[in-house]
Amino acid sequence: MVKKTFGKILALFRKKSGMTQQQLAAEVNCAVSTVSRLENGQEMPRREIFEKFNKVFERFGLTYEEIIMEEIFEFERAKEELLLAIQEGREEELERKLFRFKELMDEDDTEHTQYFILADLVYMRKNGMSVEEFLDRIIALFEMKRKLPELSEFGEIELSKVEDMMIYIISLSHHEMGNDEIAMAYLQGLMKNSFKSKTEYMRTRCKRESTSFAEILKKNKEYEKAEKCMSYVMEKILNHSDSRIMFDALLIQLEIFREKHNKKGAKRINDFLTASDQLVNYLYMYYEGVR
Repeated sequence: MVKKTFGKILALFRKKSGMTQQQLAAEVNCAVSTVSRLENGQEMPRREIFEKFNKVFERFGLTYEEIIMEEIFEFERAKEELLLAIQEGREEELERKLFRFKELMDEDDTEHTQYFILADLVYMRKNGMSVEEFLDRIIALFEMKRKLPELSEFGEIELSKVEDMMIYIISLSHHEMGNDEIAMAYLQGLMKNSFKSKTEYMRTRCKRESTSFAEILKKNKEYEKAEKCMSYVMEKILNHSDSRIMFDALLIQLEIFREKHNKKGAKRINDFLTASDQLVNYLYMYYEGVR
């Protein structure tokens, strides 16, 4: 990516966000002249400055996905993959993604350290660490950068991806210990935070948090409240573009099977599509009634 192209995209994102060069410089803690040189194509940003830009624009629903900066995006991918591995909790995958993340991380960056230690703690929890010790260490990890927010503060603060994940894990740990009121309070705080976010990552997180919240409500026999949570989740899932892509792909595969006279394969896809269509229609009608 040439410097001039990067500069044009940076200027475009800044203007879309309604910011002056002075405001952007203040947000990322650099000189106004640095922003000016970048936008004029005179230089490329250092990694730490680039990541600060990314965090600023992420708040407005804008990302640098179009910009090819292989070293930085390789690290961004490593962060995303590590978060997913932490969420899924599969030991072999977690260990592999943790090793890759360590190769790319900046050990002097507190947030990078939080990613690494969080993954390591999840791995140790899978291998016998008590939930009490795990919870204490997750809270201490969060507070490497700032104090764990009060529940009343969630509507006002901005959470990084790793902070969101840590609080989510804190809520699940409280649930595991039987502290359902605390667990639900944290989940509600996360949902409140995610609802206002414009980023796809946080909207996806909100679906996960709402599902966990519904699970606790179901356990406590608060079925009507659980239904409302699931109504939101199912609406988002049913409208998600990935499901449409999957069905389009299956339709193409169905035609391929038919052309190749693979009756067994064609029947299986057709049966799946028919059952899925009936289920989607039923869920749509059902959750319309719930709302």
